[in-house]
Amino acid sequence: MLTLETELEEGGPLDKATHAALRLPKSIDTDGGGVFDAPATVASGWFVASYKGNKVIFHNGMMESHGALVVFFPGAKYGVIAMGNSAIEATVVSEILVWGLVDNKLGVPEERRHPWEVK
Repeated sequence: MLTLETELEEGGPLDKATHAALRLPKSIDTDGGGVFDAPATVASGWFVASYKGNKVIFHNGMMESHGALVVFFPGAKYGVIAMGNSAIEATVVSEILVWGLVDNKLGVPEERRHPWEVK
């Protein structure tokens, strides 16, 4: 089982070459919604992008009964995981919570933050 710490430190049970291979871009994600500095790339199980000048690796997903979001910044040694017991609601709340924490950690000024809240 991989943990957030394993991903941040590129540690075992995988070696650094395997971590690098899993993060190697395979295609471009054209559905970034203007959140990232450039289009995100799709790797093996991860999306890889630049957020406010910082490399970010993330994955989200939902099913009928739950949603999850994993976001980590290898350069900042910082990551957040959010999970909830609903699909759409958990995903929306996770994005607001996680990216708010990320913006706080990175010191992103209010005027440069993406408006995650549903209007």
